[in-house]
Amino acid sequence: MTPVELIALSGCSRPEAGRACSICIGAAEAHVHAVESAGLVVVSAELLDALTDPDECWFDHHGGCQAHGYLSLEPGERCPQAEARELLAALPERTENV
Repeated sequence: MTPVELIALSGCSRPEAGRACSICIGAAEAHVHAVESAGLVVVSAELLDALTDPDECWFDHHGGCQAHGYLSLEPGERCPQAEARELLAALPERTENV
């Protein structure tokens, strides 16, 4: 199933033969185009979780994250692993029971 089909089917209130209706397909195509035009990528939570290190960051005196190997972080930059953990923690299915 393509990303468009997945997005369309997840929001479709009137699926036809297990597929999203043409209105939802059109809306999903517009959504995917907007995401791609912004230089963004949509990945599954399972993939992001598998690629994310659960260990906390620890920084050296230059501000680099020693735990994850991001040694050249500029002032104000955050370790991508910390950002990934925050994205995962903000998912609805992970916050419903909090």
